[in-house]
Amino acid sequence: MKYDNLYPPLVERIYNEATDIKSAKKRLHQLYGAYNSANIHKKAEKILYSERFSECESPESEAFKIMRLHASTKERLPHISEFYQFITDHTGNPETILDLGCGFNPFSLHFMPKKPKTC
Repeated sequence: MKYDNLYPPLVERIYNEATDIKSAKKRLHQLYGAYNSANIHKKAEKILYSERFSECESPESEAFKIMRLHASTKERLPHISEFYQFITDHTGNPETILDLGCGFNPFSLHFMPKKPKTC
C-alpha cells in the first residue's frame, strides 16, 4: 500500500474521522503522498552511488540533485545557504541536528557554513 510507511494509528484516525474513503485518501495524500514522487529513493540511490558522487568532486551539486527529488526538500533549496547562515549566526556550530519530516534534507549538510561534528 502507498501509505505503509505511515504510523498505523495515524492512518486509522484519518480513516475514522473521514466522511468517506475518498476524503481519507485526500487527507493522506496531503500529509504524505504529495511529498513522495514515484521512485525518488531509487533515483537518489542512483545519484548517491554514481562514480562522480563517490569521488566527491562537487558534493554540493550532487547533493542538490538529490534534494530536488523530494518536494519538501525542494521547497528549501532557493534559500538553503541563507537559512543555515541565519541558524549558525544565532546558535553557533551545532553538535546535533534533529530535522523531523526532513525529506532528503540530510544532504544539505554541504550547504552549512559551519559543519556539525560527524562520526
